[in-house]
Amino acid sequence: MQNKNLALIYALITIILWGTVATVSKMMLKNISNFQLMFYVALFSTISTLVIVILAKKTKFGYKLLKENWFSIFLLGILGLGVQQFFYFTALANAPTAQINVLNYMWPIFILILSIFVLKEKFSFKVLLSFFLGIIGVYVIITKGQLFSFQFQYFYGYFLALSAAFCWALFSVLNKRKNYEPISSVFLFNFAGLIFMTFVMLFTNSSFNLSLNEFVGTFYIGLFPTAIAFILWIKALQMGKASFIANLGHLTPFISLVFIFFILKETILISEIIGLIIIVSGILLQIKK
Repeated sequence: MQNKNLALIYALITIILWGTVATVSKMMLKNISNFQLMFYVALFSTISTLVIVILAKKTKFGYKLLKENWFSIFLLGILGLGVQQFFYFTALANAPTAQINVLNYMWPIFILILSIFVLKEKFSFKVLLSFFLGIIGVYVIITKGQLFSFQFQYFYGYFLALSAAFCWALFSVLNKRKNYEPISSVFLFNFAGLIFMTFVMLFTNSSFNLSLNEFVGTFYIGLFPTAIAFILWIKALQMGKASFIANLGHLTPFISLVFIFFILKETILISEIIGLIIIVSGILLQIKK
C-alpha cells in the first residue's frame, strides 16, 4: 500500500477516534461526576503516553526535558491538560453535547488571535474576518438560530466550552514557542494534568470508585482518542502531505455530531450545523493562501 493511502487511513481512523470523545464522555457523565471523569481520563492518558515514550525510547529525552524545563512543563501541562479538561468536561455536564462539541471548536480561531500577541505573527484582514466569522458562528449556536432571542439556560456550559477552547489555544501557542520534543513532552504534560486532577479530586472529596463499565469508558477515552490517536496522527503527517492531512482534522466536529445523533439520540439543530460551518469557514479562510 502506498504511503499516501496509508496516511489517509491513519488520519481517518484518528478523526473517528477524536469524534467519539464527546459522546463517550457524556455517557460516562450519566453515572460519574465530571471530576471523576477528568481524573481517570488523565490517569489513563498518562499511563498510555508513558508506554509510548518507553517504546519510542524517549525516556532520556523526557528526563532531560523535565530537568531543564520543569516549571514551564508543569505550567503548560496544568493549562492544556488540567484546566482545559476541567472546563471541557464540566461544560459537557452543564449543556447539550452537540453545542459544547461545536463551541469547543473555536480553538483554531483563538490560536489565530493569540499567535499575533504571543508569537508576534503578522496581523491580517483574513485573521480579523476569521475571528468575526467565529463569533457569528458561536452566536448562531447559542441562540439556536433565533438571533434576537438570547437564552441563558445553558450559558454556564457555553462559557466553559469557550474557556476550554481558549485554554487549548493558549497551550498550543505557548507550546509552539517552546518547541519541546513532542513525544516526551506529551507524557509530561499529561502527568502535570494528572497531578492537577488529583488535587481537584482531593479538594472536592470526590470518590475514586468506579464500576466496570465506567472503568472501561474512561480507559477508552484515555487510551484510544489520546495515545493511539496521537501515534496515528503523527504517522499520517509523516507519511502524507501535511497540509492535506491537517485539513482533514476539520472533519472532527462533524463526525462528533454523527456519533452524538446516533448514539446519544440528541437532536442536532440546523443552527448547530450552520454555526459550525461558519466557524470552519473562518478557519479555512485563514488557511487558504
